[in-house]
Amino acid sequence: MPSDKVRDWNLKEIKQLVEKMRYAQRIRELFGLYLSPAVSQAILEGKVATDGENREVTVLFCDIRDFTAFSQSKAPRQVVARLNSFFERMSAAVDAHGGFINKFLGDGFLAVFGAPGRSADHAQQAVEAALAMEASLGVFNQELARDEEPPMEIGIGLDTGEVIVGNVGCANRMEYTVIGDAANRSSRIQKLNESLGTRILVSDYTYQKCELGGGRALGAQTVRGLDEPLVLVTVGERA
Repeated sequence: MPSDKVRDWNLKEIKQLVEKMRYAQRIRELFGLYLSPAVSQAILEGKVATDGENREVTVLFCDIRDFTAFSQSKAPRQVVARLNSFFERMSAAVDAHGGFINKFLGDGFLAVFGAPGRSADHAQQAVEAALAMEASLGVFNQELARDEEPPMEIGIGLDTGEVIVGNVGCANRMEYTVIGDAANRSSRIQKLNESLGTRILVSDYTYQKCELGGGRALGAQTVRGLDEPLVLVTVGERA
């Protein structure tokens, strides 16, 4: 039979171990609040190239239409609640198709497919995510209508290209992010939805890498900041 001294020591050791496990779980939970599951898991497993690497990815840029007018007519809590509900649904669509939201931008966000985990079909994953976002938006707007709230409208732009991926920041705060033309182009492509009357615009290069039909070619379009016109395709309900 173990002595009281040994028994007490064992209980103390077990208690310390339990406290460490609780602390580690809390850290993982907080980590998950600020990073997507895909990125946090990759960092914990040491799979993120902290010094940066070149990678072909597909970038999705989403923007909420006329949200400034909505926010000016509502209380701050209502604005934040609406945004959080919207982002919750859109994030679920992105996560379900292998992407992660890299940045929340007030009334929009930037999502990446093909990093941190490698994926050969990141372009198709991104387009499928955009279509899932559109479907989720339809359900959300039905719920808003039942509550006699105004609907939400969005614009989505997608482009594929080689970017630099890695941790950027300072000693006490780092961000896993993408740097490159694809990120810039996706934002500028997204803006064309307003003038073209579309909701989801995809660069022709991205669309050609997919195995999806139903898109409507729009031909070469002038994109702000680009020297040459960009061939675009629209998909989804407004194709």
